[in-house]
Amino acid sequence: MAMTADKGRRIVPYGAQRYQLTSKNPLTGKTVKFCCPQCGHKGKFSRYWDHFAGDWSRDTLAGKCDRVNSCGYEKFPDKDTSSKTRHFRHTVHTQECAETALIPMNNRWEVWRANGVRNCLKEWFYSMFGKDLTDNVWDEYGATVVDDSRVAFWQFSGDGTATTARIIPYKSDGHRDKGKTMFWAHNTLRIDGYNPAKHLFGLRHAIGCTAARIAVVESEKSALLCECARRQYGIFSDYVFLATGGATFLQSTLDGDRTLLGGRDVYLFPDSDKAGRQWRENAAKYIAGVEDCAHLYAEEIGADGSGYDIGDLICDFVRERRCEERETTERTLDDTLVSFGFPAGYRPKHWLF
Repeated sequence: MAMTADKGRRIVPYGAQRYQLTSKNPLTGKTVKFCCPQCGHKGKFSRYWDHFAGDWSRDTLAGKCDRVNSCGYEKFPDKDTSSKTRHFRHTVHTQECAETALIPMNNRWEVWRANGVRNCLKEWFYSMFGKDLTDNVWDEYGATVVDDSRVAFWQFSGDGTATTARIIPYKSDGHRDKGKTMFWAHNTLRIDGYNPAKHLFGLRHAIGCTAARIAVVESEKSALLCECARRQYGIFSDYVFLATGGATFLQSTLDGDRTLLGGRDVYLFPDSDKAGRQWRENAAKYIAGVEDCAHLYAEEIGADGSGYDIGDLICDFVRERRCEERETTERTLDDTLVSFGFPAGYRPKHWLF
């Protein structure tokens, strides 16, 4: 095999784009060892991770035994690639990297979209808005379950192609698990030169939405909360909520996606922290106006400067509404029981109220 190093090309190891021999699951960080197919020893066999599929290689015999001297078993996933040729190198155009990465990225989006694993953040959304509404909003926006704690918030280009995703771990109370690492999906592909442009989370939904105004928040979770509340309670009815995926991505995402939003006015909903103040200061450069509801509400409850955001406001609103609904239900129940001759406030012991 001839080796070339033409100008404008980068030399990368053979198979570096796809397969990685590892004893850890790249998504969960947990150590996973298998049974060696040759010597039969359990917990001694490391397998190859398929970065294109986002899962272990389908070839279950591909891997390497830790017992190098007494066993020495080793096999590469590609049937046409021997142990000798796996060290060869080939050339890839930097421009071609972006094109070749889109297919496996879309494959991973479809795989995680169908993931039936129970996830703590999604279960928390179920408790707030119910299963049907949560599932619909998550699917339309492009939020998928990775494992029991991590959620992938997908970004799509204007033609609906998945380009990357922010993968964030959460705890059962709906807050981020800062003890675990956040990472980008495209980094797990290990394709040299592939650095996708950042897009607004929810762009795919916004392009087909008829809402008159675009609301931009920082957190993807906040965008999902606002959309769920909009559909269930009718608040912010003129807005469709999108997220930048980070305070520093405001300019890059808006500059790239503004033309795809159909000329609609864009309003910022900044957090009540230092980054939120910077958003307000630079607002005139990018958008039509600033809605400071999170900042004002944070001041009212004495939480200004603590990172309070629109998502926190929505959570408080939903809890208050549910309390009101519960009180209304109790009053209706009281009236019904009294009409049947029961004393006011009567509850059988086995009732929840």
